[in-house]
Amino acid sequence: MRPNPKGREVGFARHITLTSAGAGHPLHAGRSASFDAPAVHMDEVADRPPGMTVTATNAVSDVQAAEIRHGSGVFWGVQYHPEYDFTDVVATLERYRPILLAEGFAASEDDIDRLTGDLTALAAAPGRRDIAWRYGLGPSLTEPDVRLTELRNWIECQVRPAAGERGRG
Repeated sequence: MRPNPKGREVGFARHITLTSAGAGHPLHAGRSASFDAPAVHMDEVADRPPGMTVTATNAVSDVQAAEIRHGSGVFWGVQYHPEYDFTDVVATLERYRPILLAEGFAASEDDIDRLTGDLTALAAAPGRRDIAWRYGLGPSLTEPDVRLTELRNWIECQVRPAAGERGRG
């Protein structure tokens, strides 16, 4: 890993796009070709190990998702955080508040307060189309079944088969 020369990705990773390998990969089964996801990271993959296949990318991070094969092992990983809901994103934004201001993500404390307030309201009332529209938040962020795609696929294809529940993925 190394600091990403393109900068930090915080709040949401936008326009994550499946590579040709990712389009047919079981990690992303059911995912649209392009989507957004919760994210917080400053680092990027510096050296790609042998056996690594990039399955998703975006303008900020060349490796948003990947599979790594080594010997008989298979690892699936994502740079974004499908496990984060809006409450987690708000907690992240609060934790990073000084950085958001210093790096120009927000012009003022009020900007952050407005965003975290809106995301808190959206977490409490997921049907708030006005808030989702204001920030361009589509189903990949607002619908838990869509947001959790990679986690569900990982459990179905990697965890359950390893636990003796073959044929489920």
